[in-house]
Amino acid sequence: HLRLVDLMMPASHDAGMCDGWTGADFLDFDIFGWHPLAFVRHWISTQEKYTYEQAMRGSRYFDVRPFKSAYRDGAWSATHRQNGNGADGETLENIFLSVSAFLSRHKQEVVIIRLSHWDSDSDRQKVLDWIYGRYSWLLFKSKSDICLNDIRLGDGIRGKCIIVCDDCEGIFDRTKGSWGYCENGRK
Repeated sequence: HLRLVDLMMPASHDAGMCDGWTGADFLDFDIFGWHPLAFVRHWISTQEKYTYEQAMRGSRYFDVRPFKSAYRDGAWSATHRQNGNGADGETLENIFLSVSAFLSRHKQEVVIIRLSHWDSDSDRQKVLDWIYGRYSWLLFKSKSDICLNDIRLGDGIRGKCIIVCDDCEGIFDRTKGSWGYCENGRK
């Protein structure tokens, strides 16, 4: 069986950003045929399809940047921001429902969700606790001290979602289904 690290997977950068909500509805007007709100949405949208459609088209690795969205009634959402400017995309609920629906139909596949660009340590823990509480059954877990680089396709990852966390030293928990990420893969 191939190791996970030996695979090349299509990925979605800033996944969940196909329909950004900016809170900039005041820009919804027409200036000689130019629509500022459409321009802003075009700038912040990094994908053309929602998560489920991206998975159906081949993406297996989703870069998600969680943010507690004021525009989505306080729900955790994907975001695309820089220096406080940007927008919120799909809710994490929709992203995980999409992954669940995809994996229930394609049980031989594996999906990786990389969570990054946190506002705070408490946000990291809140998002992970939310995922553990709602989607524990969907996550790949391990009681051993195995590194993601050493996991093989036959090790029970098919039909599962692997959560990989950036900058989560001491926060990620393999036994609950979250894994640390680093460039050399030794977490």
